[in-house]
Amino acid sequence: MSGVVTRGRRRIDLTPKQLALLDLLMRSSGRVSRDTILERVWGNDAELHSNAVTVQISYLRSRIDAGCEPKLIHTRPGIGYVLEVRDPGPRSDVA
Repeated sequence: MSGVVTRGRRRIDLTPKQLALLDLLMRSSGRVSRDTILERVWGNDAELHSNAVTVQISYLRSRIDAGCEPKLIHTRPGIGYVLEVRDPGPRSDVA
């Protein structure tokens, strides 16, 4: 089973893992740790590769953030991942 989400008017097809990961990011307030992602998205999968979370986050970013601004999926070093709109700060081209 796969899922479809939209960003703006763009349709985005997601795999079941990507959909579960996006759902977890959306439901978490502020941040999600790698351990939480492993537990809730993969469960007790003993065959899981150590970089599975990094790979799936990368795939999800490529689908959700591709060609769009602002970027929504961010890494918080030492904490995990977050889905949020960040203030881009002051623009350098504005006088």
